[in-house]
Amino acid sequence: MTNDDDALKDLAKRLPPVDLDHESAQRIAQLARRDVGHGPPKTRLLPILVGLLVTITLVWALIHVYESLR
Repeated sequence: MTNDDDALKDLAKRLPPVDLDHESAQRIAQLARRDVGHGPPKTRLLPILVGLLVTITLVWALIHVYESLR
């Protein structure tokens, strides 16, 4: 065991016990199971496309600056 393991065990001992009713625990478990194994969300596509557009524009601008300095 490492020092981190010991520190985590000490921290876990000082945490209060979970006091969820059975219905809430089941609802949380179902939500977690529904999301597990489905890969990244599709909404990540937009930031990737924006990043790609910015990169292409930056490369295009740098090429034109280089050509104007030659």
